[in-house]
Amino acid sequence: MPLKVALRRSEGIGDGVRVGLHIGWQGVSGPCEGRAMTTFVIDARVAIDLATHGATIPPEHSLTAPTLLRSQVLALVYDSTRRGDIDERAGRKILHDVRGLRIRFLGDRSLEDSAWQLATKLNWPNVHQAQYIALTQLQADALVTADDDLAMAARAFVKTASLADILRS
Repeated sequence: MPLKVALRRSEGIGDGVRVGLHIGWQGVSGPCEGRAMTTFVIDARVAIDLATHGATIPPEHSLTAPTLLRSQVLALVYDSTRRGDIDERAGRKILHDVRGLRIRFLGDRSLEDSAWQLATKLNWPNVHQAQYIALTQLQADALVTADDDLAMAARAFVKTASLADILRS
């Protein structure tokens, strides 16, 4: 690494300087010391649970989901209002709070291809659930789902985690 002669002399550094670079949190002082970023893929019910409970996602965690999560959240909340479980105002607040969760939405060709292959392999009638597993394989550390069947199927392909794992610092 080139250093100016004046700097090398003042610091007592010879001509040959070796510099090492470590990518990650090791050796970084401050609140993130010793912690690695964890990316969780979440499904619609988990997003609604996080929003309903006003959850604060620790800064060392990030959330991602297939773009279809938006439609699924909308459908679930709408159904809850139609059944009378919640009123429209509460439903709209849940939608607003889900939007505030800082979820990274992905839906590119690679995800579509992977979900298609996975759904075919599992002989599933559609690719919706396969998108969550495929996205976890491609972009995340773990899948968090409120769907027991999806969790069971996913364990053969990806690591699964709990809602509590998302909230844990």
